[in-house]
Amino acid sequence: MEIILSHQNLDFDGLASIVAAKKLNPSAVAAIAFTQSPDVQAYLDLYIDSFPLVNYKQVNWETVKSILFVDTSSTKRAGIDHLVHKDVHMEYLDHHTQAEAGANITLFVSKLRSKNIDISPMEATLFGLGLYSDTGCFSFPTTHAADLQAAAYLLEKGMDLTIVTSYLHQPVAKNPLFKPLLSALKVKTINGQSIGISTCVHPTYVAGVSAVVEELHSLYQLDATIICCQLSKHTYIIGRARPSVIDLNQLFALFEGGGHPQAASAQIKNQQLDIVYQQLQTALPNHIISDPLVTTIMTWPVQTVYDTDLIEEAWTQLLKNGHSSFPVVDELQTMVGIISKADLIKAKQLGHEHSPIKAVMKTKVITLTQTDTIKMAHEKLAYHHIGRLPVIDEKNKVVGIVTRTNLIQQSFFEPSLVPPTTIEAYFGSTYQLLKSIGFIADELRQSVFLVGGVVRDLFMQKKHTDLDLTVEGDAIAFAEELAVRFGGSVKAYHSFFSATWSTPSGKEIDVASCRKEYYKSPGALPDVHKTSIYEDLARRDFTINAVALFINQSRFGELVDLYNGQEDINSRHIRILHPLSFVEDPTRIFRAVRFSLRLAFTLDLNTRKAAKAVGSAIKQISPQRVLQELTKYENEDMLLAGFQALEDLDVWHSLFQKRLTAKATQFMQSLEKHHLKTAPYFLLAFAYKTNCLNEVSRFFITKKDQQLLKEINAIIEHHYTADSLNQMHLIFKTFSDDALLFYGLANSAEKKLIISYLEKRSHLDPLLTGNDLIELGYQPGPHFSEWLVDIEGMQLEGQIRSKEDAIAWLNSLT
Repeated sequence: MEIILSHQNLDFDGLASIVAAKKLNPSAVAAIAFTQSPDVQAYLDLYIDSFPLVNYKQVNWETVKSILFVDTSSTKRAGIDHLVHKDVHMEYLDHHTQAEAGANITLFVSKLRSKNIDISPMEATLFGLGLYSDTGCFSFPTTHAADLQAAAYLLEKGMDLTIVTSYLHQPVAKNPLFKPLLSALKVKTINGQSIGISTCVHPTYVAGVSAVVEELHSLYQLDATIICCQLSKHTYIIGRARPSVIDLNQLFALFEGGGHPQAASAQIKNQQLDIVYQQLQTALPNHIISDPLVTTIMTWPVQTVYDTDLIEEAWTQLLKNGHSSFPVVDELQTMVGIISKADLIKAKQLGHEHSPIKAVMKTKVITLTQTDTIKMAHEKLAYHHIGRLPVIDEKNKVVGIVTRTNLIQQSFFEPSLVPPTTIEAYFGSTYQLLKSIGFIADELRQSVFLVGGVVRDLFMQKKHTDLDLTVEGDAIAFAEELAVRFGGSVKAYHSFFSATWSTPSGKEIDVASCRKEYYKSPGALPDVHKTSIYEDLARRDFTINAVALFINQSRFGELVDLYNGQEDINSRHIRILHPLSFVEDPTRIFRAVRFSLRLAFTLDLNTRKAAKAVGSAIKQISPQRVLQELTKYENEDMLLAGFQALEDLDVWHSLFQKRLTAKATQFMQSLEKHHLKTAPYFLLAFAYKTNCLNEVSRFFITKKDQQLLKEINAIIEHHYTADSLNQMHLIFKTFSDDALLFYGLANSAEKKLIISYLEKRSHLDPLLTGNDLIELGYQPGPHFSEWLVDIEGMQLEGQIRSKEDAIAWLNSLT
């Protein structure tokens, strides 16, 4: 026999899950526990006949072969430890162990919908009771989008919200435990967190204690609220907490309870309050998560200005970096004040552009120290009505800055984690090296990341050969520390804030500092300085490359994804980070196309529009940079596809005021077949077929490419014609094979003859030399070269086949 069970003291979510599981498996027996919460008991008194349920006493436990536990993953919590034998197969569907829903019934509603199993209004209402009660009417932080989608579906199926409201919205103040718990509540500060704890003893069981805890938690706005009540002979502990304060599920597991990290409970049978309370007090400090320090969220390094700098210079820096204020330092780098955008504007309006900053800066600065907590930063920003707080060390030097944005990100964005097993499976033997580097990063108090392409390829499970690390701080010093710990050598690139660490095994790992770039003009190379990971990601080209993964041991696998890069990777879209991205650096258009072809992604609509809108700004890219980008297409065997994709984005028209024609495309295809598939040949093909050789000539930079262009121009200008191999040789003997092949492929009328000529010329072995002619008694002169070329031409035609034939021909001339 198959049976479906939930936990004791059954709540609406457990009851709803039992009924839903029965609909999915009609042959199973749906059984309810010996005890139900009073609200559920009151509901069942009216509606039990509407559902196919039995109680535990009606189950023949000897015949049970399989059990499905819903809304619990504990046989003890289900109260059947003493009833089932060890050979019973057990399965669990418990939302507490999954991150997919805030209520267990949500999981079942999704299954019922996927299998097109209809539900009645009565069932929809019961399912709604489970959904609304376990999500706190969608107010608990554990609520998921799936819960709201389930509610919408239940409404469509006839859920009666009047019934749902009547069972859930009971006045908390009327609960007999409310006043005792309120008066006994004591607030303690543990590891920087405010924890409310209350206790009480009551002679009988009282329902609705969870609602009392939620009311107390909300009333006092605590970090966590825990109550410990002895009701009759059993003791109950129930807790609620803010995210990242305490894992209540883990704490209450010590008492064989469970739930969510932010909401959990436990029942300790036949145990007095004093004993349980003492155990709780002992265990609690070990489970409180210390309020993080400001150093974990601050932006650094910090852009500062000197007190001797002029107002005009500070204003230029402010516009360049987009900041709202600057900490001001003296010549010893000690902070002496702060200057805001408003201060600078006012000084400029009063004509003080050439005054030093110290004349107008504020000298009384609200600051944070490295040991201050994030909570303290919240309080200071709110109390002083300011937006930025410099973080200083013991020598009053600026080591970071905390902004409202930092606090918002920390408060509202729970970090997404990539499971270590996923990372290990992807990196293989390198995984342990990453873990070791992460340990050192924590020891040195530096944040270290995998960034960009390697993270993208990890999500795509696409092989990635390079292992590049990005460091918030001094990458060169970090690389040198790795060499000290593991061995190997380091090559530093100070102008790029980066280094290459060659490991003892010969593997090369690039280590770079987080950087911020400033473009003085479109297409120019950027000015660079060190910064935080957030600003480093903000400078990147596309969202799919603006993702970072912590490898610090303390945050291993934590994803930094400010621009929804993972979502774009999953949907296979190339998207720029901001509307002016292509204007700032038009070469990103070439990279966008390359990534789209390499990864089989598409440019999203706004990215395409932004690329097309660049227009003539693309001309500001140097020929060298354009050729570098096209050479990357070459190396990835996508040159022709790249030219066509760039045409769709109006790149060629912006550069040359010409379109990539069908004839030019066909010409490029012919060049590919004959292995002339490099950027200079394709540019030459474009120019040849669209009559813009002069416009394209600046892209022929090397001597080899310039010679090719010179030969092609010579052929075109002289309008050479030939109708035999002999004539061909007389005209083209000094021209390179590539120039002739290019010309032949471009002109179908002469193609056959030119290709035949090149083939035979490649095997031509001269029969006579100038020395041979002298030995034959001929006087040297210009006619020597004429005779030798004539002989080679006749060789090509097959008219002369040996040295004797050549000498005979010479004799015939005299």
